[in-house]
Amino acid sequence: MRTLTFLPITLLCLIVLSQPAAAQINLSSSPVWQASPGSYPTGLGWADIDGNGFPDIVVSNGLDVSNAPVVAYFNDNGQFSQVPGWTSGYTSANGCLYLGDLDNDGDQDLVAASLGITNLGLPPENHVIFLNNGSFGGFSLQPQWFSPLGNAFSGTGGDVDGDGDLDLVFGQGDWLTGHLQKTKLFTNNLGLFDTVPSWQSDSSYYSDEVVFADVDMDGDLDLALGNERPVGNVAIAIFYNNNGTLETTPSWHTRQVTGGRQMAFGDMDNDGYPELAVASPTQKFYLFDNVNGVLDTVPCWVSTVGNEPSAVAWADVDADGDLDLAAGSWFYQVGIFVNTGGVLADTFAWKKPVGNGTQQIAWADYDEDYLVDSVKTFTGDGNKKLFYLGYQPVHKITAIEVNGSPLPLNQYCYDLTDGWISLATPPSSGEIVTVRFSFSNDLDMALTTWAQVKVYENLNETTGLGDLKENLSGSRLGQNYPNPFSKETTIEFFLWKDSYVTLNIYDLHGQNAFTLAEGKKTAGHYRSVFYAGSLAAGVYTCLLRTDDAVQTRKLILIK
Repeated sequence: MRTLTFLPITLLCLIVLSQPAAAQINLSSSPVWQASPGSYPTGLGWADIDGNGFPDIVVSNGLDVSNAPVVAYFNDNGQFSQVPGWTSGYTSANGCLYLGDLDNDGDQDLVAASLGITNLGLPPENHVIFLNNGSFGGFSLQPQWFSPLGNAFSGTGGDVDGDGDLDLVFGQGDWLTGHLQKTKLFTNNLGLFDTVPSWQSDSSYYSDEVVFADVDMDGDLDLALGNERPVGNVAIAIFYNNNGTLETTPSWHTRQVTGGRQMAFGDMDNDGYPELAVASPTQKFYLFDNVNGVLDTVPCWVSTVGNEPSAVAWADVDADGDLDLAAGSWFYQVGIFVNTGGVLADTFAWKKPVGNGTQQIAWADYDEDYLVDSVKTFTGDGNKKLFYLGYQPVHKITAIEVNGSPLPLNQYCYDLTDGWISLATPPSSGEIVTVRFSFSNDLDMALTTWAQVKVYENLNETTGLGDLKENLSGSRLGQNYPNPFSKETTIEFFLWKDSYVTLNIYDLHGQNAFTLAEGKKTAGHYRSVFYAGSLAAGVYTCLLRTDDAVQTRKLILIK
């Protein structure tokens, strides 16, 4: 299916557009904002928690050093205060955090894993949930759920049982103090979590990281676990999900690397299967290739930089259609391994010294200067309920429909960071699932170190309108990007005044392959995504006709 939707953008933004060279990583050379939230900033995430439409920054503090609160810095139209707008009334030795709509009410809730304080022998603590209830700036001041006592650096959410809500997993244990513990799952029942785990691993681990992904693309989420150090023959492991039930002994594991301090899945080569990136303690950054749903046990890529790798995060930083890998270490720079056509560089294309102890990296368009409205459709088969949107992170899920009927919030869940949705009921064979969402072509990077939280702005501003000089009296059709393209491409045009518009795609024979827009439009800057679908490879012409001009651009479709 080929669709195009439009997002009006403020007129003034057009004047400052510029277009850099292709595949250029152009983050700011210094932070555009930074703050010191407290003792040892650790976990990090973006979410619109106060409901004003802009992503806020949430930071958990404490690490294994002290008990500290979780804080949130509110985003006011792209501006952040130096003072948190929300501070939890509860303190803990917080590790990483997770943000997701746990109660299916349309806003993002907060999960904080607690590691415990090393100098005290790592006494076990509770992992907690702060629900977003609209008061106190979004989150409740006190946790509304407490796990059993344990020691966890990482927790994550995913619809394990396929019922349309987010279940929680905590990877527990600590190598430094010799605490071996089991990984535990807590099932979500209509927004309520039991305090007794519904699943746990057979063995105990020194777990640093747990992440979900549909590794074999069979329609359910598998669980990946990274150990700080190997336990037996397990350094990194996959617990496969079989029709809603996780295996208790991992059937995939590798001991080729020390372990996984932090991990992230992303479809690096655009073949439909997610690869696994690993920050391995004391070693390098690694990539495990996913070949038709089977992860290799030997890394297919190894970086040349490292020194206590600690953080990885996927994002299309240069807006060229493939995922680049951001990476940070405790005692080295933060940088970007650029992806060029499915080949990941082994040295940084952009790098900055940010101070010791990089803990987590997260991406979002904080100033919302290059958001794109998009629509994806999927055809039901009567079984599958999990669908990937092809972008990570996703800015917002606007609506999900089945055969044109909107699904209520309690019938689906999603993960914005990894870009998937999970439905409570599988669409029948032939039913059309329509997902309306937005993503950004100008992702900004936030990170935490042992002292600060920082934001680096993306100056790429990749746009087909960037090299055009406006005469402020007519219209302009920008060059699509990327070009050439294989699946989809972004098309932009600008109207300085109201006009009747037709926007069409023509093939080499002059036949109208698709009508993208037709009708009266107000003055403004319009951007969207064109999906080529089943169109044959070749050169196409995009033609914009307005009241005062006819303009064309060449589109090159490759398969």
